[in-house]
Amino acid sequence: MFYMKCYNCGYEDSEINYENFICPKCGKLMFYSLEKKDLAYLREKMLNLISNQKISSIWSFRDFFPIQRISSISLGEGNTPFIHANNLKKQLNVTHLFLKDETKNPTNSFRDRAASLIVSIAKKLKYSKIVCSTNGNMGASIAAYASKARLESIIVVPRNVDYGKLAQIIAFGGNVITHGDSVDDTFDFSRKIAIERKAYNATPEFNALAIEGQKTISYEIYMQLGSIPDIMIVPTGSGSSLVSLWKGFQELKILGLIDNMPKFVIAQPSKCSPIVSKFHSGETTESLGPTSALGLYVKKPLFIDLVIKILRETKGLAVSVEEKSISEAEKMLAKHEAIFAEPASAVGIASIKLLKEMNIIEGDEKIVALVTGSGLKASYILDAFVSKRGQKTIYPKVSTKIEILRFLTFGPSYGYEIWKKVKPDLKFQAIYQHLQELREKGLVDETTKDRRKYYKITEKGKRLLEAFEEITLLL
Repeated sequence: MFYMKCYNCGYEDSEINYENFICPKCGKLMFYSLEKKDLAYLREKMLNLISNQKISSIWSFRDFFPIQRISSISLGEGNTPFIHANNLKKQLNVTHLFLKDETKNPTNSFRDRAASLIVSIAKKLKYSKIVCSTNGNMGASIAAYASKARLESIIVVPRNVDYGKLAQIIAFGGNVITHGDSVDDTFDFSRKIAIERKAYNATPEFNALAIEGQKTISYEIYMQLGSIPDIMIVPTGSGSSLVSLWKGFQELKILGLIDNMPKFVIAQPSKCSPIVSKFHSGETTESLGPTSALGLYVKKPLFIDLVIKILRETKGLAVSVEEKSISEAEKMLAKHEAIFAEPASAVGIASIKLLKEMNIIEGDEKIVALVTGSGLKASYILDAFVSKRGQKTIYPKVSTKIEILRFLTFGPSYGYEIWKKVKPDLKFQAIYQHLQELREKGLVDETTKDRRKYYKITEKGKRLLEAFEEITLLL
């Protein structure tokens, strides 16, 4: 039902492979493609799914995976909420805005879709180990699903990684190895581990099964919206999420279910936007350093050429957004739609304002924005968990911030009182520094009364604290 195809040079291979996805002609990643002889059968299968609307997980789309006869390793991934963002659309002054909320997956990100399929096939191939290079989300997903499958997971992360994601990986039993400053630096290292330890390589940039698992997002959007979006906004690092969505819609088109493709818009943080740069100027720019959207901190995206090709073909666009806009978008999502998203997800929302200013959004377009992962994975969540698991303490300030948040659950308080009750052994000024950082993250609010500044924990702060307490129960 499938064959292998390289979308870079056009090379095709009828031999289905689950371990080596590299094109022998140009060295790019090869993907699975639908055989023409099976299109009528697959069209009927998709029409039945659309008619019945009975999607329990990504495995409801089993017939559209390159291997059907397989025991699935599933935690209930997929079938995520599709939200008509009535409150947020008013704030952004657009007519139709929908959010595909991938934070509701088992480990709170879209990568669970990829991990479920990849781990299932690794198990079928009788691997006992699985390795993955990651900025965080994929590592957490692989560690969780590998744990379910009783496989050893080796997760290679860069030094710049969200510590909440790192804590998740460790909680799920992943063996963490730190290597390099960005995920780009980890790729060769994880491939070396795969060879030396005979581990299955789950790195999404080198495993086409990740694309297959993630393409189900497009299937679901089509079913939930009843049509394709006019504009599909995708926060982008390596480009695999955009390629996955494009492939899903492309297959619906091949099956004759849709006539056109959405206009794809990729959004990157301005501090690290190599795809945006190459799209507009033909050359990539140097990264300006880690961004708050660490999930998108990819300096040399391996899918860059294919992403630009997709954008050109769909008359799409690539835009970059400033750090301040990312923070504002994160707060807007939480305040107006009750979605606590990680900064990487908020990049897509932040781009909408730019698209309005550029007249890309002009009227009543149906806009869908992908929300890739939860804010509970952000850097300031969990140092205590990591240190108790035998890892080096990498963010010692977190415990003080957590204690401040706990204290503020009893009611608003002022700086001197917080200092005396929470950390009298610290310098008084240090407490104010912590409070300032908590306020900047939207975890506490500040008000002035009788010439004194009072601090109050926000709803976002409460959710963060609850997540911290839940995870510490695993210790």
